[in-house]
Amino acid sequence: MLVVIIKIMRPRKQPKHPIACLSVAVVAGIVIGSSFMLWRLAVIAPPLSNPTDTPLRIELQTPTQTQGPVLLIPAAQVYADVTEVYLTNNGWDVANLGQKVGYLEGTARPGSERHVILVGHVELRDGTPGVFAKLDELTLGDIVILYTGEHKIRYTVTQVFETDANDLNVISEINNDLLTLVTCADYNFLSNTYRTRLIVQAKKIELLNVAQ
Repeated sequence: MLVVIIKIMRPRKQPKHPIACLSVAVVAGIVIGSSFMLWRLAVIAPPLSNPTDTPLRIELQTPTQTQGPVLLIPAAQVYADVTEVYLTNNGWDVANLGQKVGYLEGTARPGSERHVILVGHVELRDGTPGVFAKLDELTLGDIVILYTGEHKIRYTVTQVFETDANDLNVISEINNDLLTLVTCADYNFLSNTYRTRLIVQAKKIELLNVAQ
């Protein structure tokens, strides 16, 4: 599959409304929902904290085995808890996602051997940068780490690109070593919607115990 890597320039001066993008994702997810809710989408952000062996050496505390999933992306300044976004009668409820990263109910859980898809806000309703505000700054080879209880899974970025907001090919892809990160892009102030979606895909390169 031919993929064009696009550097995304986000408007920053006007408050954006990520829920508009997420509602589109919810509708789209239902359309392709075959074979036990296949793959879907949503959007989020985190704080930094103390040392790891990642390229930019962001300082943070290594999550404990009793802690829930945590996503670390040094090059995008991401250190966030991963939570489940539950499915309701009106779609997935992302109202309280805030500065966390989410996986949608019915999709692969973090740490699963299936294709894992994580979503996060690029910007919150009040204009605060979201957890994935700097996702577009990632480049090929950057490291992504997913902590899942007792395991630390390392990925390397293989693709960064922009796609149509209704393009669901990337989330329906079957690849057990793949991690896909999704957020909104290209905000249109007049229509109060995001025209495109930013996709970052990373390939699993290492599975370690948290203690390693």
